[in-house]
Amino acid sequence: MTITRRTAAKVAAWGGAAVLVAGTFTGVAMASDATGPSAAASATGSSAAAAGSGSGRLAKLGQLKKLEGRALHGEFTVSTKNGVKTFDAQNGQVTAVSATSMTVRSSDGFSLTWTLDASTRVRVHGAKGSVSDITDGATVRVLGLKSGTGATALGVGVPKA
Repeated sequence: MTITRRTAAKVAAWGGAAVLVAGTFTGVAMASDATGPSAAASATGSSAAAAGSGSGRLAKLGQLKKLEGRALHGEFTVSTKNGVKTFDAQNGQVTAVSATSMTVRSSDGFSLTWTLDASTRVRVHGAKGSVSDITDGATVRVLGLKSGTGATALGVGVPKA
């Protein structure tokens, strides 16, 4: 199956929105360093917080940006023109890697084995990379299609430390 850039962008946007909504309702967005009412307001995207950082879509993107790197893992389902697709997303550390697969463990202990193939896009510190650039012990962000008990990675990002 071929996933276009537009579809991948939509999936990433919906996934980010799902993380934002989940964080708002469960307090996940405030778990690591929020203290007091002002932190809660900024984490939940209140109008007062949005007023300080702009308005409309840019303010919402700013709120979503605050969650970047804090979401550990998740699954979401998207309706596409080719039917319903289930995606997995995960942030964590690579515990095993080969030319065709990698296992990532999130900080809460959750592990998932990802299939890597010729269509997997890799970004290392913002630059185009390849599967061979993924090393054991690296911190990664992964998005892919769910398949059975694993997932096929569409994109792997290795952020700057």
